[in-house]
Amino acid sequence: ELATPDTLNGKIDAPYQSTAKSLSGWAVKTTPANATGVFTDTNQAVTYVYERVDGAPVTVKYVDGDGNELATPDTLNGKIDAPYQSTAKSITGWTVKTTPGNATGVFTDTNQTVTYVYEKAD
Repeated sequence: ELATPDTLNGKIDAPYQSTAKSLSGWAVKTTPANATGVFTDTNQAVTYVYERVDGAPVTVKYVDGDGNELATPDTLNGKIDAPYQSTAKSITGWTVKTTPGNATGVFTDTNQTVTYVYEKAD
């Protein structure tokens, strides 16, 4: 369960109409066939199925100490709250000087940038 269930009450044969809740980070995947109907003499369950929405992309950059790009940036995509893991590229003539603290993390609703800093290899 993603949210507290709602209870609708009414007279037998009176119409009811349910609505999906707005849940941050989630989108309705399936609207049930009985989202609208009539009250009966038995309990009914109306179940909305949600799925995670896409998170904002994570851009992985590979730069030297002056901020010059050494390789084409990569873009990681995933659902909000799903984990991501970036890796440093092997670049001829360069070694990784700094691995960023956000080399691993989770997707959010905000763009993120992971920057690996390289130095010339000896």
